Amino acid sequence: MHISKITIGRLFNLGNYEHIRYELTVDVQPGEATAALRGTENLLRALNPKRPSGVATDSELAQAKSKIELIRSMTDEAVRRNYGMSKYGCIRKFTADLADAVSKTEHWNARQRAARKRFDDLGGASQYRDAKLDWQDFDEDYYE
Repeated sequence: MHISKITIGRLFNLGNYEHIRYELTVDVQPGEATAALRGTENLLRALNPKRPSGVATDSELAQAKSKIELIRSMTDEAVRRNYGMSKYGCIRKFTADLADAVSKTEHWNARQRAARKRFDDLGGASQYRDAKLDWQDFDEDYYE
């Protein structure tokens, strides 16, 4: 018996009736089945579109930046009342948190770009489904 192709698919549930499915079919040379399977599984794992904790969205980063600007515009007394620390300490803390979030986010985005490039280089295909897009559509054929 000889394995000539391996097909693996993975469905990632994004929540809210959204999901993305990646499917790879690999032509296998004799003696390379295990390596091909392991490489395919690793690629699919790297393509996971779910953000791990600590990785922020663009809107979360923008919100953190605006929070720092808001704190800068507040008086030291107001900052102490709202955040329980000095204005300088609060700005330093939130700036460090933002820098950490930006670093993690950039690292995750770079890994996602690299995984998608490898996927594209191998001739992969993906389908994005969002059931919510169809909820408001009017189907004229149905009512004729």
